[in-house]
Amino acid sequence: LDVAQVQLRILEELRRKHGDTPDTAQACDELSKRLLDLSTLYNTYARPWELWESELDALRCASYRDDELVKRLWVDIISDALSSNSRSSSPSSLKATMASLGRDFHPSGAVFPVPFIIEVLERHSMERKSLPAWRESKGWVPWTMVEIGVPRRDILAAYGSILEKGNVYQETGWESGSTMYLVTIVADFISEWTTSSMKSDSSRREISSAVNDVSRIASICRGVLRSFSDPTAFD
Repeated sequence: LDVAQVQLRILEELRRKHGDTPDTAQACDELSKRLLDLSTLYNTYARPWELWESELDALRCASYRDDELVKRLWVDIISDALSSNSRSSSPSSLKATMASLGRDFHPSGAVFPVPFIIEVLERHSMERKSLPAWRESKGWVPWTMVEIGVPRRDILAAYGSILEKGNVYQETGWESGSTMYLVTIVADFISEWTTSSMKSDSSRREISSAVNDVSRIASICRGVLRSFSDPTAFD
């Protein structure tokens, strides 16, 4: 059944990405005739046709781990979701893509590496923060992860690992102010989480079980803020 689902994804992604061409029609015809094995699906269709979502699905189905390949695939998927001016002017298209794929691939750490994905998404968000739609949607990344089903404590841990890298922003070309940008994302996320936790017993239990995680990320943020003007922002 899993292999059949991979084949169906390949067929759908092939049509969506490559349109109605003779080569596409031939490939779709081959995929529609009979169930193929996973190796053939990956090596003959997913990889040569650059069907990145299908590549992830094949890796998941095979229980095969290749962290660097998976990271490259997510970079391509995210870049493709922002490939046109209309889509890059707002995070809505990217958010929809991530929510859909996240529900398919989470909680597999092998094909849905939460810390890496959050870092890439936040980099794109920060680079576009001068655009009205992106500025108004600030904080969409952690809450999209919540929508996918990623535990909030794992989301906080991901931001903590990014902030602990220190000079990663200079090394990867992030502009000045990126560290403070991430700190405000974390602060807003904790604040909204705390407020929403008052609405249900399950939310209160979740935040109660994550007290140590919240304290740890707050400590990391305080360390970052020592280089800014308000070192008591998380006290």
